Amino acid sequence: MTWYRIFIRAFLFLGIFTILLGIGYPLLVTGVTSVLFPFQSHGSLISDDSGDIVGSELIGMEFSGPLYFEGRPSEVNPGTSFILLSGGTNYGPSNPQLFSIIQERMNEWRARGVTGDIPSDLIMASASDVDPHLTVDSALVQVPSVAHARNLSPDQVQALVLQHSIQDRVFSDPYVNVFLLNRALDQEALEE
Repeated sequence: MTWYRIFIRAFLFLGIFTILLGIGYPLLVTGVTSVLFPFQSHGSLISDDSGDIVGSELIGMEFSGPLYFEGRPSEVNPGTSFILLSGGTNYGPSNPQLFSIIQERMNEWRARGVTGDIPSDLIMASASDVDPHLTVDSALVQVPSVAHARNLSPDQVQALVLQHSIQDRVFSDPYVNVFLLNRALDQEALEE
């Protein structure tokens, strides 16, 4: 067998496997998941009543102001680009800037009237920086201010938080999806 035949066979196998594994397999997996899991395979997108996409269950949205529950702090603006701007500061535990940022966030929560322990997920960003989840404890800390801003009883808002809490095997603490919780708050406001 000459080097020429070996060269031709190698390129032939490269072409066949590129088509099979680089094009065929991804198309097959995409097709199967689109049929079996259409909501999840298209990004778990949430639409409003008019059909416009307003967000995703998988990506944290920026909510600020007293009317809404706030998610984990972010070094990026999650509303600008879901793909390009993901990632934390990567400050290590010995970096004084990390402690400065944490202290600043704690002071902000204290200024809002939070007393006692402040849950860590309200002052520390997640690794991806676009985490949509918050522990139930962190949501409950925000109940009095959200209830006051929306002119609702704290019991009503707390019931909504508990209604939207999720417990699974991956997380040790129950958590809420802040985006879905804030949408539920808006829908409850519309019903009243």
